[in-house]
Amino acid sequence: MYAFAANTLGDNGPIVVYAIFNTTCLVIAVVSGILTCEWAKASDGAKGFLYKGLACMVIGVLVLTGSQYLASQSTAAAEPAIEQNTEVVPADATSMIFSATEHV
Repeated sequence: MYAFAANTLGDNGPIVVYAIFNTTCLVIAVVSGILTCEWAKASDGAKGFLYKGLACMVIGVLVLTGSQYLASQSTAAAEPAIEQNTEVVPADATSMIFSATEHV
């Protein structure tokens, strides 16, 4: 899944996917720690740092994904439309191509 997403998102895909992957892992770890009462005896200050840090990571991922989206939109708008080749190839030329590739 990681490699597919990294390739699909273009040049900055690995950067964006890596940030999403790490943030997701940390959010799952923190939520499971909260559900298992791992943070029950932590001070309010420590919990505050935890929540602020997670919020910064999530905001950072949102900024990265938003910028990736905007970059893909500007690239798509800048690329010229691809014209399809409607040239008709005579049957003789096609048979010549196939016969030549068979001998290779």
